[in-house]
Amino acid sequence: MAKLKPFDTVLDNDKDSADIILKSSDGHSFYAHKNVFGFYSNVFAAASECSEARLDIHSGEDAYSKRELAEPSRLETVSCTETSKILELLLRFIHQDEGFTELGKFDRSTLFELAEASEKYNVWSLKLLLHSHMREKLELYPYQIFQFSLLHGHTKLGVEAAIQALLKHVGATKTSLSTSLSGEGMTECARVK
Repeated sequence: MAKLKPFDTVLDNDKDSADIILKSSDGHSFYAHKNVFGFYSNVFAAASECSEARLDIHSGEDAYSKRELAEPSRLETVSCTETSKILELLLRFIHQDEGFTELGKFDRSTLFELAEASEKYNVWSLKLLLHSHMREKLELYPYQIFQFSLLHGHTKLGVEAAIQALLKHVGATKTSLSTSLSGEGMTECARVK
């Protein structure tokens, strides 16, 4: 994978203005802003609206007053299933709206873990970018792309991956068949007769 600058130096991982802490599965904390996430992800937007509505109902105050009165030490912490590497890439995309020109340098595991995170949090622009990149990688990862597409309901990408997987399988079968029918294979057939 491409060498990236640490999250703290590239993004505003500011503890003072953050209103949420995202904790990665490997224990790293990322200070973030719900409004920024809500702009890119309807999952975060809906979660933010739900917690604001809950504050309104229980406190009798409007959500904006409550937010202004919130103490910095009482940040909402969200435990994420993603590793710090994947969470950082997701945050980098959200905060900088990077085109991720380094996508081609990601290993297969990183590519699919980031794609899973983009699906989980429904970061639409990142999903589109990753689907486009997966189309470029169909020859390399047809089975994984097919499985990913089935899991997330991406029919067109799934069909393209299935076709590529079949072509890859037929190509492997042709290769083994032609090897079998070459000198050694024919000699073996003659002995059986």
